[in-house]
Amino acid sequence: LLSSEGASDDFEKELEQERKMIAKQSSWWVLSPNSPKRIGWDLAGVVILLYDLIMIPMYTAFPLAPNLFLDMMTGITLGFWTLDILACFCMGYYARDGNLVVSLRKIAKQYMMTWFPLDVVIVSIDWVIVLALISEEEGKSAGLMRAGKM
Repeated sequence: LLSSEGASDDFEKELEQERKMIAKQSSWWVLSPNSPKRIGWDLAGVVILLYDLIMIPMYTAFPLAPNLFLDMMTGITLGFWTLDILACFCMGYYARDGNLVVSLRKIAKQYMMTWFPLDVVIVSIDWVIVLALISEEEGKSAGLMRAGKM
């Protein structure tokens, strides 16, 4: 069995090889699936997903009074998931043969054929709901302003 130090050294060597490969084969904005930025992005996604898993049923079951926190979190979550769609076009992946793919064209093709349609449908529904709520609030405000003129 390898010691944890030996395994750590092997992992560091593998990461360095990935960095060199990405530097040779791709644009500077393609991230390795093992990069700290990618891992940080994914961890942020987990936190936001947990928030959504709790709050979406809450919104559905109970009429929550609007407040600054909920409004800000709605914007943050919607912004994150929208940016995540764009970010997925710049995230390298491992092909079935184990090779790291860092070509923007191949990354885009892979994403378009897998998660992209579902991501777009889900995020579009969120945008429609948020825009409808904003429109409804503006309609109420406009009605109050009209009533105030009388």
